[in-house]
Amino acid sequence: MPEPVLSFRQALASASRPLVGAHRGASADHPENTPAAFAAALVQGADFWELDVRLSADGVPMVIHDAAIDRTTGGHGLVAAMPAAALEGYGVPALATVLALGKGRTFFNVELKEAAGGAALAQATAAAIAALRLEKRTLVSSFDHSLLPAIKQLCPAVLTGLLYEEPLPAPIARAQALGADALHPYFRLAGARLVNAARDAGLAVIPWTIDRPLYLRYFAALGAAGIITNNPRLAIAVIVH
Repeated sequence: MPEPVLSFRQALASASRPLVGAHRGASADHPENTPAAFAAALVQGADFWELDVRLSADGVPMVIHDAAIDRTTGGHGLVAAMPAAALEGYGVPALATVLALGKGRTFFNVELKEAAGGAALAQATAAAIAALRLEKRTLVSSFDHSLLPAIKQLCPAVLTGLLYEEPLPAPIARAQALGADALHPYFRLAGARLVNAARDAGLAVIPWTIDRPLYLRYFAALGAAGIITNNPRLAIAVIVH
Protein backbone atom coordinates (compact mmCIF):
# COMPACT_ATOMS: atom_id res chain seq x y z
CA MET A 1 0.00 0.00 0.00
CA PRO A 2 1.46 3.43 -0.93
CA GLU A 3 2.36 5.86 1.82
CA PRO A 4 -0.30 8.55 2.40
CA VAL A 5 0.54 11.89 0.83
CA LEU A 6 1.32 14.59 3.37
CA SER A 7 -0.64 17.81 3.33
CA PHE A 8 1.26 21.10 3.42
CA ARG A 9 0.03 21.58 7.00
CA GLN A 10 1.41 18.19 8.05
CA ALA A 11 4.71 18.80 6.29
CA LEU A 12 5.21 22.14 8.04
CA ALA A 13 4.37 20.64 11.42
CA SER A 14 6.49 17.50 11.14
CA ALA A 15 9.63 18.64 9.32
CA SER A 16 12.93 18.44 11.21
CA ARG A 17 14.19 21.57 9.41
CA PRO A 18 12.58 24.58 7.75
CA LEU A 19 10.88 23.69 4.49
CA VAL A 20 12.65 25.43 1.63
CA GLY A 21 10.52 27.47 -0.74
CA ALA A 22 11.84 28.41 -4.17
CA HIS A 23 11.11 32.14 -4.66
CA ARG A 24 9.55 32.41 -8.12
CA GLY A 25 11.23 29.07 -8.73
CA ALA A 26 15.00 28.68 -8.67
CA SER A 27 15.23 32.30 -9.71
CA ALA A 28 18.93 32.70 -8.91
CA ASP A 29 19.65 30.46 -11.88
CA HIS A 30 16.64 30.74 -14.22
CA PRO A 31 14.15 33.39 -15.34
CA GLU A 32 11.66 33.90 -12.52
CA ASN A 33 8.18 32.38 -12.51
CA THR A 34 8.88 30.18 -15.53
CA PRO A 35 8.46 26.42 -15.94
CA ALA A 36 12.25 26.17 -16.23
CA ALA A 37 12.72 27.89 -12.87
CA PHE A 38 10.16 25.64 -11.20
CA ALA A 39 11.59 22.46 -12.73
CA ALA A 40 15.05 23.49 -11.54
CA ALA A 41 13.68 24.05 -8.03
CA LEU A 42 12.72 20.38 -7.90
CA VAL A 43 16.20 19.33 -8.99
CA GLN A 44 17.75 21.61 -6.37
CA GLY A 45 15.67 20.04 -3.59
CA ALA A 46 13.10 22.75 -2.83
CA ASP A 47 10.12 21.61 -0.78
CA PHE A 48 7.67 24.11 -2.27
CA TRP A 49 7.35 26.63 -5.07
CA GLU A 50 6.57 30.25 -4.29
CA LEU A 51 4.87 32.00 -7.21
CA ASP A 52 2.88 35.13 -7.99
CA VAL A 53 -0.47 35.39 -9.73
CA ARG A 54 -2.33 38.17 -11.52
CA LEU A 55 -5.46 38.08 -13.66
CA SER A 56 -5.31 38.40 -17.42
CA ALA A 57 -7.83 40.55 -19.26
CA ASP A 58 -10.02 37.49 -19.77
CA GLY A 59 -9.93 36.45 -16.13
CA VAL A 60 -7.25 33.73 -16.17
CA PRO A 61 -4.78 33.65 -13.25
CA MET A 62 -1.28 34.00 -14.72
CA VAL A 63 2.06 33.44 -13.00
CA ILE A 64 3.92 36.76 -13.04
CA HIS A 65 5.12 39.16 -10.37
CA ASP A 66 4.92 42.58 -12.00
CA ALA A 67 1.81 44.40 -13.14
CA ALA A 68 3.47 44.75 -16.57
CA ILE A 69 5.32 42.17 -18.66
CA ASP A 70 8.15 44.53 -19.66
CA ARG A 71 10.81 43.49 -17.12
CA THR A 72 10.52 39.73 -17.47
CA THR A 73 9.56 39.21 -21.11
CA GLY A 74 10.35 40.64 -24.51
CA GLY A 75 6.94 42.27 -24.64
CA HIS A 76 5.29 45.43 -23.40
CA GLY A 77 2.01 46.09 -21.63
CA LEU A 78 -0.07 45.46 -18.54
CA VAL A 79 -1.02 41.92 -17.57
CA ALA A 80 -4.56 43.07 -16.83
CA ALA A 81 -4.91 44.44 -20.37
CA MET A 82 -3.80 41.29 -22.20
CA PRO A 83 -5.65 38.00 -22.76
CA ALA A 84 -4.14 34.77 -21.44
CA ALA A 85 -3.22 33.51 -24.91
CA ALA A 86 -1.17 36.64 -25.61
CA LEU A 87 0.58 36.42 -22.25
CA GLU A 88 1.43 32.77 -22.84
CA GLY A 89 2.91 33.81 -26.17
CA TYR A 90 5.35 35.97 -24.24
CA GLY A 91 6.26 33.07 -21.96
CA VAL A 92 4.00 33.90 -19.02
CA PRO A 93 2.46 30.61 -17.84
CA ALA A 94 -1.07 30.16 -16.57
CA LEU A 95 -1.45 29.13 -12.93
CA ALA A 96 -3.12 25.90 -14.04
CA THR A 97 -0.04 25.02 -16.10
CA VAL A 98 2.35 25.52 -13.18
CA LEU A 99 0.12 23.64 -10.74
CA ALA A 100 -0.13 20.72 -13.15
CA LEU A 101 3.65 20.70 -13.58
CA GLY A 102 4.20 20.34 -9.86
CA LYS A 103 1.22 18.21 -8.86
CA GLY A 104 2.35 15.23 -6.82
CA ARG A 105 5.91 16.53 -6.74
CA THR A 106 5.89 19.62 -4.53
CA PHE A 107 3.83 22.02 -2.40
CA PHE A 108 2.74 25.45 -3.60
CA ASN A 109 2.82 28.94 -2.08
CA VAL A 110 0.64 31.07 -4.35
CA GLU A 111 0.89 34.81 -3.74
CA LEU A 112 -2.09 36.89 -4.79
CA LYS A 113 -0.79 40.22 -6.04
CA GLU A 114 -2.60 43.36 -5.00
CA ALA A 115 -5.06 44.51 -7.64
CA ALA A 116 -8.33 46.37 -7.99
CA GLY A 117 -10.05 43.08 -8.81
CA GLY A 118 -8.73 41.20 -5.81
CA ALA A 119 -11.94 39.28 -5.17
CA ALA A 120 -12.00 38.02 -8.77
CA LEU A 121 -8.34 37.00 -8.48
CA ALA A 122 -9.07 35.07 -5.29
CA GLN A 123 -12.02 33.32 -6.88
CA ALA A 124 -10.15 32.36 -10.06
CA THR A 125 -7.13 31.17 -8.07
CA ALA A 126 -9.30 29.05 -5.77
CA ALA A 127 -10.98 27.51 -8.82
CA ALA A 128 -7.63 26.61 -10.39
CA ILE A 129 -6.43 24.99 -7.16
CA ALA A 130 -9.68 23.07 -6.67
CA ALA A 131 -9.76 21.86 -10.27
CA LEU A 132 -6.53 19.95 -9.66
CA ARG A 133 -7.52 18.91 -6.12
CA LEU A 134 -4.53 20.69 -4.65
CA GLU A 135 -6.27 22.39 -1.73
CA LYS A 136 -4.27 20.47 0.90
CA ARG A 137 -1.00 21.00 -0.95
CA THR A 138 -1.29 24.78 -1.29
CA LEU A 139 -0.76 27.87 0.83
CA VAL A 140 -2.11 31.18 -0.46
CA SER A 141 -0.49 34.39 0.77
CA SER A 142 -0.97 38.07 0.04
CA PHE A 143 -0.02 41.57 1.13
CA ASP A 144 -3.73 42.30 0.66
CA HIS A 145 -4.86 40.67 3.90
CA SER A 146 -8.54 41.13 3.06
CA LEU A 147 -8.21 38.38 0.43
CA LEU A 148 -7.23 35.67 2.92
CA PRO A 149 -10.68 35.08 4.44
CA ALA A 150 -12.12 34.99 0.91
CA ILE A 151 -9.73 32.20 -0.04
CA LYS A 152 -10.60 30.30 3.14
CA GLN A 153 -14.29 30.56 2.35
CA LEU A 154 -13.75 29.29 -1.18
CA CYS A 155 -11.22 26.56 -0.25
CA PRO A 156 -11.34 25.79 3.49
CA ALA A 157 -8.49 23.25 3.25
CA VAL A 158 -6.05 25.76 1.73
CA LEU A 159 -3.55 27.31 4.14
CA THR A 160 -3.29 31.10 4.17
CA GLY A 161 -0.36 33.33 5.05
CA LEU A 162 -0.09 36.96 6.09
CA LEU A 163 2.57 38.67 3.97
CA TYR A 164 4.19 41.87 5.23
CA GLU A 165 7.37 43.87 4.61
CA GLU A 166 6.94 46.72 7.11
CA PRO A 167 6.47 46.42 10.87
CA LEU A 168 2.96 45.12 11.50
CA PRO A 169 1.27 45.78 14.86
CA ALA A 170 0.30 42.53 16.60
CA PRO A 171 0.85 40.24 13.59
CA ILE A 172 -0.15 37.09 15.48
CA ALA A 173 -3.44 38.59 16.63
CA ARG A 174 -4.10 39.88 13.11
CA ALA A 175 -3.43 36.47 11.59
CA GLN A 176 -5.75 34.83 14.09
CA ALA A 177 -8.49 37.38 13.40
CA LEU A 178 -8.24 36.60 9.69
CA GLY A 179 -8.18 32.83 10.22
CA ALA A 180 -4.69 32.62 8.70
CA ASP A 181 -2.29 29.74 9.27
CA ALA A 182 1.09 31.42 8.77
CA LEU A 183 3.06 34.63 9.00
CA HIS A 184 5.25 35.57 6.02
CA PRO A 185 7.38 38.48 7.25
CA TYR A 186 10.28 40.13 5.48
CA PHE A 187 13.12 38.27 7.17
CA ARG A 188 14.52 41.34 8.97
CA LEU A 189 11.20 41.66 10.83
CA ALA A 190 11.41 38.13 12.25
CA GLY A 191 13.33 36.86 15.25
CA ALA A 192 13.18 34.41 18.12
CA ARG A 193 10.35 36.20 19.91
CA LEU A 194 8.07 36.13 16.86
CA VAL A 195 8.93 32.54 15.88
CA ASN A 196 8.35 31.23 19.40
CA ALA A 197 5.15 33.20 20.01
CA ALA A 198 3.74 32.21 16.63
CA ARG A 199 4.53 28.55 17.25
CA ASP A 200 2.74 28.74 20.61
CA ALA A 201 -0.25 30.22 18.77
CA GLY A 202 -0.24 27.43 16.17
CA LEU A 203 1.07 29.63 13.38
CA ALA A 204 3.95 28.83 11.03
CA VAL A 205 6.56 31.52 10.40
CA ILE A 206 7.98 31.53 6.86
CA PRO A 207 10.30 34.53 6.34
CA TRP A 208 11.41 35.83 2.94
CA THR A 209 13.66 36.23 0.92
CA ILE A 210 16.83 34.68 2.40
CA ASP A 211 19.92 33.93 0.33
CA ARG A 212 22.80 34.43 2.77
CA PRO A 213 24.12 31.41 4.71
CA LEU A 214 24.27 33.42 7.95
CA TYR A 215 20.53 34.07 7.91
CA LEU A 216 19.67 30.62 6.61
CA ARG A 217 21.47 29.09 9.60
CA TYR A 218 19.87 31.60 11.96
CA PHE A 219 16.30 30.80 10.97
CA ALA A 220 17.00 27.08 10.91
CA ALA A 221 18.32 27.33 14.48
CA LEU A 222 15.25 29.31 15.54
CA GLY A 223 12.97 26.60 14.24
CA ALA A 224 11.20 28.60 11.54
CA ALA A 225 8.65 26.41 9.77
CA GLY A 226 9.97 27.44 6.37
CA ILE A 227 12.14 29.89 4.50
CA ILE A 228 11.79 31.39 1.04
CA THR A 229 14.92 31.78 -1.07
CA ASN A 230 16.05 32.51 -4.61
CA ASN A 231 18.66 29.77 -4.28
CA PRO A 232 17.18 26.47 -3.07
CA ARG A 233 20.42 24.58 -3.76
CA LEU A 234 22.35 26.81 -1.38
CA ALA A 235 19.61 26.80 1.25
CA ILE A 236 19.40 23.01 1.30
CA ALA A 237 23.18 22.68 1.53
CA VAL A 238 23.37 25.14 4.43
CA ILE A 239 20.37 23.89 6.39
CA VAL A 240 20.93 20.16 5.94
CA HIS A 241 24.70 20.21 6.46
